[in-house]
Amino acid sequence: MPYAVDDRIVFDPAQWAGVLAPYPSPADDAKAPVGWETGARYFDLGFTMRDGTKTSIAALKGKLVVLQFWGSWCPPCRVEMPAFQKLYDSLKNRADIAFALLNFREDAATGYRWAERNDYRLPFADSGNKGREDNNLYLADGSAIPYGTAVALAQVPTTLILDRRGRVIFRKSGATDSWPAMTEQIGHALDHSAR
Repeated sequence: MPYAVDDRIVFDPAQWAGVLAPYPSPADDAKAPVGWETGARYFDLGFTMRDGTKTSIAALKGKLVVLQFWGSWCPPCRVEMPAFQKLYDSLKNRADIAFALLNFREDAATGYRWAERNDYRLPFADSGNKGREDNNLYLADGSAIPYGTAVALAQVPTTLILDRRGRVIFRKSGATDSWPAMTEQIGHALDHSAR
């Protein structure tokens, strides 16, 4: 049932799945700026998945990509992790989506140990970040990019969803416990955003 105020619909649950739409048009890809804003082509970050597989944003084209920047030192990141695990669990069997949780301000091994102790089975990845004093992320070519440039604010957790062509369709800074509710929206993006 739609929610209405003074007989004017303000929320229609039937349209909730498409809340991330409209999706960027492939015709605009070449002229879209590189950045973190909705519609921008995201930076070609390079990272190494926990299993040792090296990858990058460009290598993941064709898949919807969910990136989360986090740290085990970050209380909001730890609070949010159970909800993010539920989101991942609901979508992990789809071949057309990739998740990567990238460490920030700590080496990847520290984050991996924390995740193991707390029984999280998420696709953690090594962003190349060296530790507390390193405020950079690293592009696929190895060059550094300041974290604040890559996500606008030096806030963790920050989560980005990229369409199948590497364009930003969603950005969330700060913790939330509502990740499981995003399953439907992500499914809509998978089914309706251009390849």
